[in-house]
Amino acid sequence: MRTFPRTLLQSFPSVVQLDLTELQIGTIEPGAFDNGQFVRELQLSSNDVEWLMPNVFYGLPALELLLMNENKLRSLPRSAFQTTRNLTVLSMANNSLEYIEDGTFEATKKLQELNLGSNKLTHVDLSLVPSLFYVDVRHNLLEVLAISEEVEQLHAAYNHIHRVVGSPNERLIFLSLAHNNLTEVRWLARYPALNELDLSHNMLEVVKSADFVALHNLSKLLLNNNRLVALELNQGSTMTLPALRTLDLSYNKLLHVEKNKVQFSVLEQLYLDHNAIVKLKLAADHTLRNLTLASNDWDCGNLRSELLRIVSFTVMHDSDQNCRPDYQLEGDRFCCKESDKPYLDRLVQFLRQDSIFEKQRRAQGRCSGEAALSDVQDLSRTMNESGVLLQSSQQLQTELNQLQDEINQLRQNTEAQEQLLAALHGEIEANLRRYHVPKVGLVSASENLRKVFAHLKDRKEFMSRQTNGRQSEADAKRDEIVALEQENTGLQQALDEKKVKLSELKQEIAAKRNRVKQLEAKKNQNPNTRHITK
Repeated sequence: MRTFPRTLLQSFPSVVQLDLTELQIGTIEPGAFDNGQFVRELQLSSNDVEWLMPNVFYGLPALELLLMNENKLRSLPRSAFQTTRNLTVLSMANNSLEYIEDGTFEATKKLQELNLGSNKLTHVDLSLVPSLFYVDVRHNLLEVLAISEEVEQLHAAYNHIHRVVGSPNERLIFLSLAHNNLTEVRWLARYPALNELDLSHNMLEVVKSADFVALHNLSKLLLNNNRLVALELNQGSTMTLPALRTLDLSYNKLLHVEKNKVQFSVLEQLYLDHNAIVKLKLAADHTLRNLTLASNDWDCGNLRSELLRIVSFTVMHDSDQNCRPDYQLEGDRFCCKESDKPYLDRLVQFLRQDSIFEKQRRAQGRCSGEAALSDVQDLSRTMNESGVLLQSSQQLQTELNQLQDEINQLRQNTEAQEQLLAALHGEIEANLRRYHVPKVGLVSASENLRKVFAHLKDRKEFMSRQTNGRQSEADAKRDEIVALEQENTGLQQALDEKKVKLSELKQEIAAKRNRVKQLEAKKNQNPNTRHITK
């Protein structure tokens, strides 16, 4: 059924439910719905519709549900829903929509459910549809999210959102903003009724208690896969989120989380794996039922005296497999390091590793320790196989000792490089998971790293395009302001000239009036002209 004809509803004018799913419809004839005054549900999903005529649904005043998922729509005419005032559910997911004008839904005062997921939208202002209850705009290209004042559930993951705007909303209980470009969350104060909040896979670096102070009902908070280096959810000795039960902080860069003891102790689910945490403090009467701690930088003393003493093994649902040099496996669960001053020790260790890596990087290209060791071993093997006897002179013996020392040094360097390589492989694995780059099996780590770099390059180019676009807008505004200022200056000069000319005219008029008065006085003094009246 390539075309939906107008004769269909002419033949069946009493239809209430019309299902046209998967009929390969590409076009809708003008007036096709003119006889659909009783149609309440219209399903057009899984077709090939590319565009809609203005007022295409003019003949559907009773329409309550419209499904147009999985078509090829690129745009919506602004007048498409002017007469569908009873529309309650609208779903246009999996199309190619790029832009929705602000007045498109101004007549749909009863619209409660809106699904625009998996399109290419760069703009849709949800705040202009106050009746919305459920919204799905996942997998689009939105940069700014405008939230309706009545919506209760909002899915906006997998966009490019860096800013959230809209009026305060005391009904919103679920908000998903995963996989976006958020760098701050001060806007959360406008949504005090939130119960579940997903901010995973963004660019957040610091989270403070002031950002969440209004969210007294929040029970689930996902902050995993961000860039968090600081976290403080307590306000002094009191918790900021009394209803919070699930908190995911995995795959960040957290080091110091001890100030969150009160908040952590009332949780049921706490995920802290894959950070750089050294110490963790929990209350003895904590309520945790699920805790993940692997892939951190634990201090052994803290593990023994705090975590492993007050937290049951049945609560911990992960463990480390391989420990780094100078680290040990505590309680057969987690790698840790013995240290009197753990934070200072970690800082010194980091600086040392950074220095070693920099020296190795600078040395690349001039000489290779592995190549030198291989050459020496080949020489020794050749001499042994040929039966060549070294002279027993003191000089040759000294040289032999020096070569042996160099071999030992090169072997140590090789081991250090292997350890560094293993650490870099772990870093590659972490970045693959962090940026959700698919890992290709049975290929070298460098190939997976190349994919990570390509992903980061694409993100950088996207941000660069954003910056250039905004700079162009700013330049255009600046040019407009300069033009207006020049025009204003010209008008001011013309006004000043008019004022000068007006002053001159006033002076000239005053002079002529004085002259008239003088002539009248002279006339009145002459008896021969006195009888002449005005």
